[in-house]
Amino acid sequence: MAPKSFKAFMSAMGNNSFKDMDSMARYVQRNAPQELLSRTIPGCFDVLTTLRLPSLLTTSESLHTIRTVLSAVVILDQCGRSSTSPKLAAHFVHGWRDLHAWITFLFESIYHVGCDGVEKRLAMMAMMNIIQLYQSREDLRSCLLSTPTLLPTIVRLWIDQGLTVGVVERSGSHLPNALSSLQDVLEGDATGFRQVVEEMLLQLSGDRATLCEVALRHLQISSAQDQIVDENWRDTHLAILCIRRLVDTQGYRTLMLEKHAVATMTRTLAAFGVLPSSIDSATVEGVITCIVESLYFIVENLDMHTQSVVTVRECLEAGFFIALLQCQQWFYRLPSASLRNNIPDFQAFTVIKFIPYLRYPSLLTMISRSIKKIDRHYIERLLRAEDPLLRAWLQFKEVALERIELKKEVEKECECSNPECTVKGPRKHFRECAGCEGALYCSRGCQSRDWKEGNHRSACKLIDRDTARDTKFIHAMMKRGLPQVADKLCAQKRASFPDTPWSSLWIDCNCMGSEPEYRVQRHLTPAAVALPRAEEIDHDIEGEPVKVAISTWHGNGMFRLMTMVGLASIEAELPLDPGDEFVHRIDTHRD
Repeated sequence: MAPKSFKAFMSAMGNNSFKDMDSMARYVQRNAPQELLSRTIPGCFDVLTTLRLPSLLTTSESLHTIRTVLSAVVILDQCGRSSTSPKLAAHFVHGWRDLHAWITFLFESIYHVGCDGVEKRLAMMAMMNIIQLYQSREDLRSCLLSTPTLLPTIVRLWIDQGLTVGVVERSGSHLPNALSSLQDVLEGDATGFRQVVEEMLLQLSGDRATLCEVALRHLQISSAQDQIVDENWRDTHLAILCIRRLVDTQGYRTLMLEKHAVATMTRTLAAFGVLPSSIDSATVEGVITCIVESLYFIVENLDMHTQSVVTVRECLEAGFFIALLQCQQWFYRLPSASLRNNIPDFQAFTVIKFIPYLRYPSLLTMISRSIKKIDRHYIERLLRAEDPLLRAWLQFKEVALERIELKKEVEKECECSNPECTVKGPRKHFRECAGCEGALYCSRGCQSRDWKEGNHRSACKLIDRDTARDTKFIHAMMKRGLPQVADKLCAQKRASFPDTPWSSLWIDCNCMGSEPEYRVQRHLTPAAVALPRAEEIDHDIEGEPVKVAISTWHGNGMFRLMTMVGLASIEAELPLDPGDEFVHRIDTHRD
């Protein structure tokens, strides 16, 4: 039998244990007719404002109160969906502060009373619904920003969602993103939206690492479940904005790398690239811009990170270049007058940031697959001629294709790693060391001699398999370009070191750009060492032997490579003996 009075109805709601919000809503629909609710809307607020805050130590009383508040929220939600919503909105003006007190109470109860999973989810739903019911209020934004504890409460709730509740169910009742209501309230007001996010971050200065982790987790869940393409796609905007705000701080860019943020945001970018065109272009463009800007600032720090190649590999596996080019279509849908201002150069800058990693043959294989897929699906042809991204992509593609061909040439002919052996031939005629998978030998005898008499025993455990292959490829890049710049180097020597013999100078080769850059130097860094075996690059320059160094940045394997090279322990200013004219080394200096 349905309760006849509002207080009786609320009491009955408080005594029931509901499975989810839907079961509560069904109970309201069955037992509280709209005419009853329309007459007693003020009574709902009366219940909320007159209920005594129970002691947090009295578990049963607190849980009963939580259920009662949840009931009131469901009733308000049902009223808000009916024709009585204008009357309901009038009462909201007087009830905001009291409702905020109940939001705080619900939140504190979750953490102190020990709600079970269902109660916890219901309490979270209640808080979000309370905020969503206030969307029509013009002063909601000012209320949110002026209420000291509300924003931290919502963000802490969002963090709890990411760490403990996490996954948003696709069927039945689901836990909404705790920040999605703020997105709805401030839709169309990008400045205000960013202000809310920044305000939240100011309140969470000590929890930013956790916030970073949770924001990334929200993106991982969304992109993994294709959730971005459904009606809740804007929920991801909050996570993206939080990450964008965090990367403005240098220290958090390294944290993003450690949390694999590049791969996660690349997958999110790919998901936005295939959103239906019916969605507002300006809003999606703003989200994509935030993603690309964040990626740019994170990628900008790759050279200082020891796992940079691993990060780039993850990014390529997630389809970075394909996603970036596809997403550009959203900018083309904007009004032509605003087109140029809304195509940020960050897209082009980010592509250029990947050029230094074209020195790694292991990445070239993946880049080759990306180029083939882009060509096969005519993605490149969709870009406009005036778009800076097209120019940057064509520059990157040209260098990549050249390096891919060089990689094929390098791998076509191998040589024995035993310093005393001169055998060369196709790769299939050589056996590789089972330990490092980098050293190649023409026979078991050569492998044994290099292990016993050479330095491979000590080097094998230190050599990263990618390092050995990358080193060979970098050497090939250096050798290919040196003959073309011999005249330029001679002119530089005459201008800078006219009385110094070539044997006392170094030629430094920087392989970070589109083309290797060479320059003549007198000294290298204090850590300078030389490989024990000289490898011929060019016969001579002006009839004199030269020493050539290859400089590179910190990256995957570089520290191991320095250790491997250091095993030789040869002085930097090595007197050149016949046959040792051309000396290679890898240097991590930045000069």
